[in-house]
Amino acid sequence: MRHVALLSLMSMVMALAMGVGAVASAAIIGTFVPAVDGVNSFQSSDGVSDFSSTTATAGLWHDRPGTFDIVGLASPQSGAYQGQNKTGGAQTHNEVVTTITGLDVGSMYSIDIVYGINPAASSGSQDIDAGFASGSLTTLTEAGGTLTGDNLMASGWVAAQQNIGTAIADSNGEIKVYVGATLNAERSVYNGLAYVPVPEPTGITLLAICLGGAAVSLRRKPDL
Repeated sequence: MRHVALLSLMSMVMALAMGVGAVASAAIIGTFVPAVDGVNSFQSSDGVSDFSSTTATAGLWHDRPGTFDIVGLASPQSGAYQGQNKTGGAQTHNEVVTTITGLDVGSMYSIDIVYGINPAASSGSQDIDAGFASGSLTTLTEAGGTLTGDNLMASGWVAAQQNIGTAIADSNGEIKVYVGATLNAERSVYNGLAYVPVPEPTGITLLAICLGGAAVSLRRKPDL
């Protein structure tokens, strides 16, 4: 019993350290930031008009609140951008840029993307592209995501979460994330981001690093 209690306590501490989302009804890990069009998320201009707010058209991003929103989250639930690539073979090429605000200047954060997938769909993938620099995005596959346990309003669609990487908050306490629809994906559904602070090394950790470096230096010192 003592071991069980200890394991439970350790699990709680780890959950707190990872910054489990503030919204109790969701299983998203970290602080969830919904991508809300015109508020914290905008089309990245490339001189091409490829955004549609009324229809899901091949080659155009579509803002679909109320369709791909995450069930259980308080309004606004998500920006629910959908990039439709399959029909007509046109690529949704314009990026969406979301700005996370209110961060500690100079601090590092681990950033995840929250996106929609349909595990039962057989007509194509729901991969998505993301990164911290415009024009330099990485494809995050449908298979590589972790299901959060949250359903989306669209039938059969669920939320998934996947890590993009780490970034440092700028002088305004902000981090920008760029998102694109993956080439040849049936569609890419972008719901938002989740972030967790990366703890700074403690004094003991720094001491261990220094001692380790000194030991390596001594081992490499040539014999006289």
